[in-house]
Amino acid sequence: MDNQTSESTSIWNINLRFLYSGFIMALGYGYWLLSSKEWYAFGILAVMCGIAGVAYFIQTIFLLRSRIRNDSKVKQYTKQGERPKGDKPPGREDLDKKDMLRKGMSK
Repeated sequence: MDNQTSESTSIWNINLRFLYSGFIMALGYGYWLLSSKEWYAFGILAVMCGIAGVAYFIQTIFLLRSRIRNDSKVKQYTKQGERPKGDKPPGREDLDKKDMLRKGMSK
């Protein structure tokens, strides 16, 4: 259950990052529409928001790529199965059958 909650949190995180980068780019587009010669500051804000939105979008793509790689590694390890287990230690009966006990110790 813990893995599933972290996976859903990861999905929400990535989706919100994409939404946020889209919002920043849309804000930059809005500033671009408001810019003119008198309002040149809106043009500067538009360029800054555009660069920031694209950079955040690219950063989110790389984050998504690393999470997909990590999930594939985890799936690869889970396919391998459990570690091999050794035999159980021999009991008194097993040792007695093989005549490995000293003569005074057997009952």
